Amino acid sequence: MLAKSVPILLVDDDQVDQELMRRKFRVANIDNSLFIANDGVEALNMLRNPESPLSQPCIILMDINLPRMNGFETLRMMREDPAMKRNIVFMLSTSSRQMDVLLAYDLNVAGYFYKKEMDSLVTILRIYCNSNEFGYA
Repeated sequence: MLAKSVPILLVDDDQVDQELMRRKFRVANIDNSLFIANDGVEALNMLRNPESPLSQPCIILMDINLPRMNGFETLRMMREDPAMKRNIVFMLSTSSRQMDVLLAYDLNVAGYFYKKEMDSLVTILRIYCNSNEFGYA
């Protein structure tokens, strides 16, 4: 189990990618609670719900291409909300468009990862969760 058990929210509408991430976490022995949202609207509702077991700050793995509200729109809303702006967000995408990468960093993401590089992301998350001090209020 990781020393710092910060929850992780995966925001991705692709069920295959959701299951792949679950498996990668198991293989890497990442025991952090993993929550799933299928789109940006669902993610914001989970983060805003005071009854949610998803504490904040949390780590969010956000796909860009989502139904109802894409990852960038969701991230903009999070960054404007004082209760959510401290969440740590890593963008996930199949897009290598430089414009998407720059926009993600303009919105203060912690990293931009291509979905084909999920193994690298999982390795980084394991180290990050063990080494980082998360500021809980």
